[in-house]
This record gives sequence, C-alpha cells and structure tokens, in this order.
Amino acid sequence: MYKTFKYFWLQSLERMLVVLVLLGVFGLAAFAGTPETISDRVKLMFHDLFYDNPASQVPPTGPQTKEAPSQSTLLAPQKAGQALVIARISDASVPHDMANKIVQQFLSKASGAGIKFVTIEDLTGTAKETGQGKAGTGGMQSFASDQQALQFAASQGISSVLTISLESWNVRPAQMAAGMFLGNARGTASLVSNGDGVRSQSADFSATARSFNEQQIAEKLLLQLASGLAGQVNAWQPPAAATNVGSTCEVHAKVDGLIMPSFVMQNGTPQFNTQSIPVYASGANVELDGILVGQTPCAITAGRGMHEIKISREGLKTYSAVINLTGQNRYDITLAPSDETLAKFNEQMAYIRKLNQNEKVTDAQIKVLEGYAKMLRQSGYRVDQRSVSDWGHLSVDKQDAANK
Repeated sequence: MYKTFKYFWLQSLERMLVVLVLLGVFGLAAFAGTPETISDRVKLMFHDLFYDNPASQVPPTGPQTKEAPSQSTLLAPQKAGQALVIARISDASVPHDMANKIVQQFLSKASGAGIKFVTIEDLTGTAKETGQGKAGTGGMQSFASDQQALQFAASQGISSVLTISLESWNVRPAQMAAGMFLGNARGTASLVSNGDGVRSQSADFSATARSFNEQQIAEKLLLQLASGLAGQVNAWQPPAAATNVGSTCEVHAKVDGLIMPSFVMQNGTPQFNTQSIPVYASGANVELDGILVGQTPCAITAGRGMHEIKISREGLKTYSAVINLTGQNRYDITLAPSDETLAKFNEQMAYIRKLNQNEKVTDAQIKVLEGYAKMLRQSGYRVDQRSVSDWGHLSVDKQDAANK
C-alpha cells in the first residue's frame, strides 16, 4: 500500500513539473513577443507614425481620393525621346470635340521618328477636367501657356510638349452645286523642349474636302489634318532628355497646432523633453501654377523663380501663396487645421502640453499617447522620421522592438 501510494505521488509530481515547465515555456514565448518596457512601446508608437518610405515611390497623379496613397516621392528620372501631347483651339468657331478626335487620330498615325507620345490620360489614368468638360485621351487641356505645360511635363519626367492646335475649321454649303458641302481646316503642331535651353519644331497643314454629306466632310477633314500633321512630325528629331528642367524640391505639409511629445533617454528610460515633434499631413494635394503635381510628402520639379502653390486636404484650411523656388531641398508648408480638426484633437493637445520636462513616462501616460497616435494615423497624419533622428533607436522595425 505504502509503495503504491509513493509511486502515485511521485508520478503526479512529475506530471505537475512537466505542466509547469510547459507553461513557463509558452509564457516566455508570449512575453518575448510583446514589447515589455515603456521604451519599446514608445519606439513602436513612433514607428507606426513614420512615413513609410518617402524616397522610393512614384508621385501620385490625377484626381486624388481621400484614401489615396499618402507617400509620394522623388520624381522619376528624366526620359529622353518623350513628349506630352496636348490640344488647343485657336479659332472659337471650331467645335470643341474636334480637338480630341484629331489628337486621337494623330496618335494612331504618328510614330514620331523615335518620339514616344503620351497624354494626360496616359499619365493619370483618367480624363482631366476642364472648362469645356471632360477631355478624353489627348484632349483639351487647361494649360495657360507652353511654360505651364512644360512644368507639368517636367514633374512627370518628360522634357517636351507637343501642342496640336486647330487654327480654323469651316464647313459650308457649296454655292454652285445644290446639296454639295465644302470644307477646309488648318492645323499646326509644335514641339517645345526644355533640354539645354528651349528648342522648338513646328509643322503646318491645311485640308480641304467636299461631299454631299456634311458629316462625311467633318470626317475627311479630321483624317486629313491628323495624317498630314503626323507625316511631318514623323520626320522630326526626337527631343533630348532635359538637362535643365529647373529645381527639384520636397514639399511637406506641417499641421499647425498638432504635435507629438519628444523623449530623451535617461539611464535607459524615456523621459519627456521640452521640444515637441511636428505633425505632418500626408495625402494633401499639391498644385503648382494650377496643375496637380503630387501629394504630400512629394517632390516637384519646376523652373527656378516665382510660382503659385496651393495645398489642400480635408480637415485642413487650404494654403495658397506665391513661393520662390531657389533650389533648396525642402519646403515645410504650414497648414492651419479646420475648426473640426482642432475640436477632435483639443483634449489630447491639452494633455500633452501639461507633460512635465524630465518626467519619467508612466504606463498611464503612454496609454494616452498610444491612443492619440492611433487617432493621428487613422486621420492621415504622420511624423517625419528625421524629426526624431536624434534618438536612433526609434528607427528600429516592429519585430526588432518586439523582440527586445
């Protein structure tokens, strides 16, 4: 009896030890996979607020949505042999839809001696809204001048602009033959490049047609103009890559009034610092001289000198100003938050301003700040990693921080 009891007791003890060991192993694994210290939690909080990688993506183009990617980037390298095709109407009597149709026919016939033609729709994936309505492929564009068109093209890495202009369009009944219609039209094509100084090539073509069907005359004139201009452009030399497109600079949208507290490490423990960290708006539309060129944070390329810049985003007041692009690397434009945005973050801002310098961060404080950081992320606000570069440990990735 005694031996049986002793054997049973020892067996039970061994089982309990095995269970305790397994619980300890799983507990350590779970513990190791979760940030343990306040320092780790601060690192992860900032990591989630960093711009993902603002130097490796393509700048957004076209009309932007609220959920568009928030990080736009340095521009693509300048491309040789490409030209942006736009259309203009010089004679007010020319039907607006003719410009679109002629450009479409031109593109189907122009090989351009090595010139690759692209349109606004090719670049943006959508039609551009203009005063005349929505323009289709290569259609009417609202550029005020060749210089403005070149600035937009340069922002897409393209050094040249080909403008097809309808100078006249006339379809009328023939005076000498009943039921007969006569038509004549004139168009020009001009290529303006921004490489090694402005260079231009131009062509001029006139078309005539007659028919007993008015609609057929329009189609004949359309095909003649497009084919005639394309034939001349095909003999042109392709444009060189731009070597002097101007200044390239980064544009960031800082939000006035929104801040993050900064920290210093003291004996391995984070403490609050007096200097706050600015908060930036991602996904704000950037327009230069009336043309959408990207979303913050983005890089723009334009000729040096005075330009009109406009930055807009939901939740912020629109910023408009004339700036002097001088070649400096970065512009931090300060945007004022709307009343609704201020009200949303007012309680958190009041809490942050009360944090004392050199005060050790407590668990309760970090919980409040983590909630605030989550609100910023969900609202499309970020911090620039360079703003906290003095604390190098903040640049670790999530897995590194979790494993510390």
